[in-house]
Amino acid sequence: MSVPPQVMDYLLQTLSQAPAHDAALRRLVECCTQPVHLVTDIDHRLLAASASREHMWGIDASDLLHTSLWKFATEDIVRAESSLHYHGWWEQEAPEPVVVELKATQTAGLHIPCGTMVWERVWLSNGTPARLCTTLRSHA
Repeated sequence: MSVPPQVMDYLLQTLSQAPAHDAALRRLVECCTQPVHLVTDIDHRLLAASASREHMWGIDASDLLHTSLWKFATEDIVRAESSLHYHGWWEQEAPEPVVVELKATQTAGLHIPCGTMVWERVWLSNGTPARLCTTLRSHA
């Protein structure tokens, strides 16, 4: 089933407005001392990132804000994303956090270090599902 262009335009417009409605959440992510970032769950558009995440990536998050991070997805991330349905991610309002083990990778423009990341579902004030991505351990 394909999505009509006008519906897709509406969804993208709605998603792009989400950060303005969630200033407190964005501020918490940006001020967090852990490497963490927040993306829309459906299209992986960056909503916020902590300074330690920016340092880890080797890039200023403002250069990526509101753009999809999917183009930087490594094999580990793609594999974890494709297994989300096994965790009930898409069927549950508050699925269990998902642990993702990452190998160090240098993508075109973004460094992803080896480590353990946790994905957690959060909801934006407009009803958009988002994903909090926190690195718990980085293996240098």
